[in-house]
Amino acid sequence: MTTVTIDYSFVITIDDLEKIIDIVGGIEIDVPTAFTDKLFPRQGVDIATVHDPALLYETIEFHSGPQLMDGQRALQYMRSRHAEGDEGTDIARSNRQQLVLNSLLKKLQSELNPEVLGKLYRFYLDHYEKKITLTDLLDLALPLLIKQDQIQIPDLKTEHLSLPIYPDDPQGIIFTPDTWKNGGQWIYQVRDQQNFQEYFQKALLRKDTLDS
Repeated sequence: MTTVTIDYSFVITIDDLEKIIDIVGGIEIDVPTAFTDKLFPRQGVDIATVHDPALLYETIEFHSGPQLMDGQRALQYMRSRHAEGDEGTDIARSNRQQLVLNSLLKKLQSELNPEVLGKLYRFYLDHYEKKITLTDLLDLALPLLIKQDQIQIPDLKTEHLSLPIYPDDPQGIIFTPDTWKNGGQWIYQVRDQQNFQEYFQKALLRKDTLDS
């Protein structure tokens, strides 16, 4: 879609993410905005047989500020869809997902406890050994598991690229079509495929130029 070649991809399930967060002892997240979600789906409820809203949903609440979250709490934070105001939007949920992933990566980067590393290795053997070789995994994980002052490895960085949205931005490359055209679903759609591809090429070229 973007013509940008992706050399490797690594897919992790929500359940596995929860387990990894618990293995490392939870993650520290500085919640920027407090919110309450009164319609968060309860775990372990069969929606095919249960129809009572009181049994289907629970209320979750997050206060602003730094807090330690275990796997279940972190997943509630990143998956919440029905908070009032801006926190109930897909964009806010996407931002919370990035916060969780970034916090986990930072925790892994500073983790040197042999017991925790052993549990992570055991988790790899049980879940991912057949999907990615240990050599490839170490190539990806080494920058996360060794402190910056012990070996010269570039610090892990993540970047956020916002796509201009039409009509708020006349040059926007994506827009939101009427929901009736997509079965009532609210989606983003590409306005022009060539402009969309050129936007990504220019963004990546600008990054490469700044890094060189």
